[in-house]
Amino acid sequence: MSNRALQCKYGVTWSAVNKALTSAWPQPRTTTASARPSKLDPFTLLIDETLLSALWQRKPLFDEQGLLRVWGMTATV
Repeated sequence: MSNRALQCKYGVTWSAVNKALTSAWPQPRTTTASARPSKLDPFTLLIDETLLSALWQRKPLFDEQGLLRVWGMTATV
């Protein structure tokens, strides 16, 4: 593609096209995600048990801690 065609295609000046053509290609980005465990890992079994028991027994999730009474709510299923 010619310099002029690149100018028209991208709507830039000839100097911008020349800078882009003479510049070095950027290095590919690397991800440095750490393999640390989640903060919830020690509690996943407890969370799963609580959710499953509440869903299958059809009782409110907060009823075990008594939070519904503290907030002035009544839990009826």
